[in-house]
Amino acid sequence: MTLLQEQDRQHLSVEEQGQQWAKGYFERQGGDLSQTVLVMDKEYLWILDLPSITERKLGVRVDGSGYLHTLGWQPKAIDERSGVRALHNPRQIDYQLLYPSPDRVATGYLTNISRRRQNAYALEPKTSATIEAAIRLQEHVLQRGGETSSQATEVIYFCQGIVGAFLNERIGQAELEQQTDAFLLKIGLVNPRAFDRIKIQTMLNHAPRLDSLGRRNSLVERIRWRAAYLAAVRQKVFAGLVADKYAGNKIQLEFEREFTRWALAEAGDLLEKKLQAHAGFRKQGEESYRQRQILEKIIIEEISYGLLTIPRARPYLPVARLADIALIGCQPEYLETNQMIINDESKWAWLISQDSVAQMVVSNRFGEADKRVEEIRAVIDNVLQ
Repeated sequence: MTLLQEQDRQHLSVEEQGQQWAKGYFERQGGDLSQTVLVMDKEYLWILDLPSITERKLGVRVDGSGYLHTLGWQPKAIDERSGVRALHNPRQIDYQLLYPSPDRVATGYLTNISRRRQNAYALEPKTSATIEAAIRLQEHVLQRGGETSSQATEVIYFCQGIVGAFLNERIGQAELEQQTDAFLLKIGLVNPRAFDRIKIQTMLNHAPRLDSLGRRNSLVERIRWRAAYLAAVRQKVFAGLVADKYAGNKIQLEFEREFTRWALAEAGDLLEKKLQAHAGFRKQGEESYRQRQILEKIIIEEISYGLLTIPRARPYLPVARLADIALIGCQPEYLETNQMIINDESKWAWLISQDSVAQMVVSNRFGEADKRVEEIRAVIDNVLQ
């Protein structure tokens, strides 16, 4: 801030200073981490190394077994004692500092946080067993974020209205306290659980009370109302950032689901219309080496490598792996991993009890191959229903 800007700010009232800060805060916070501390429990850092389904750097990740991990941003308090600011960490979680970069700050930064860092968040992963469950999680967070944003908006308007009445001397001390208590009850802030809501509730409760000497101090009260107003602004901005993040996650997950379903449906169609429609399958007799090569190419290149490698998330990944192994087999070094992904003893026994379709085609066993393909198609159709 320049000297001229500081002089201009000093001529503003307490309320005007708050409104000016709020306007700047709204403008700065769109993806800006310059005032933020971001941490993550070291126990879950491995999730950051997983491939991301979404385009966002901290979007939804998927592991090798098809489980999805959504990274939620949880507000954390910054405690201040004797002028030293430290991350509130009563459970003594072993946090890794992600932002600012550990390379750019001193060791032990989380116990001596810079004053420019106004907000702190912890990345907390939530694991979904299927892509449908991951989509529902995004929807749930969006709904909750909408409620938080609405609540913050009400607090902002309430603070503005109260201060206006206060400045015009239209409200007495007793009425002010009664209106505040009624407002907290109305918007469900009497017994909040979330840290950020507790903070706002505490500020609103404290704002209309007498000072430490039992007096009504107008300047102190106005500063308290401004603090509650600014806390609500922060909460509303955060709710907006959450909505943007989770709405983006939901869109990307829905695209992943539809692309995956298309790949499996296309594989099923190719099995029926290109493989089983071939003369070798229809006549179930012997075919020339050239024809068997053509069929093998369809199985391997178009279906197994071209389509069945697309699914990444449950419940589609296990079906894709099962179909792939039934069609072309599995290298010994991948057997254990695929068994864990499929996670069904009866289906696994079915898989390893017979040769692959490609082996059957190469050895002119079209009757067996046709039956096997029918079974593969049934598995694919079942997951797509």
